[in-house]
Amino acid sequence: MSNRNSPTAARLGLALMAAACAALLVLEVYQDFWQTPELRRSRDLVVHSYEVILTAKRLESTIKEAESRQRSFLLAGEPEDMDAYRAAMREMGTSELTRVMEAAVVQHQPPMVAGRRIKLRYAHLAGRSPLTILVHGNQTDRLPDSYRRYLINEFRSAFELKGLPLRVEFKTGENPFKGRKNELTGRQMKKRRRIRGQR
Repeated sequence: MSNRNSPTAARLGLALMAAACAALLVLEVYQDFWQTPELRRSRDLVVHSYEVILTAKRLESTIKEAESRQRSFLLAGEPEDMDAYRAAMREMGTSELTRVMEAAVVQHQPPMVAGRRIKLRYAHLAGRSPLTILVHGNQTDRLPDSYRRYLINEFRSAFELKGLPLRVEFKTGENPFKGRKNELTGRQMKKRRRIRGQR
């Protein structure tokens, strides 16, 4: 009698192990499929938080440096101690910023993406604390970080912004034709039929 129960018990044990493995597999698939977007969002939030912390530290050091320069200016009366403040408060018009950006683009063009050149249209001042320049153009979200740093350095050298935090942000314009189907006029349809009829 024990011989008959032995194969049945073995089958039952194998069935239980298979069920446990299937449950673990389902759990793994659930975690991979449903929690991956959450993990990606969490990673993006961590990266953003890290960037905010770095920017805050840079801003703090700049403020401390500016305060010490103001104190030294008040004590010693050295005019070069106020250069950073004067540079930050300098008026920078849209035409000046655009001219500097265009010169930088002529000197070193943005890379091509999917066979199309990234076009930078114009730049303007978006804020003063920290100094922020907003550049408008096409496909600016695809601009590599190296080119962004290049533009920051060009603006920094053109306006003598040494020792100041400078942010350059990019904005892509909306495509007015996105989602619209190009409908041919009656004349274009006639020409198309005529051309196809000749072939």
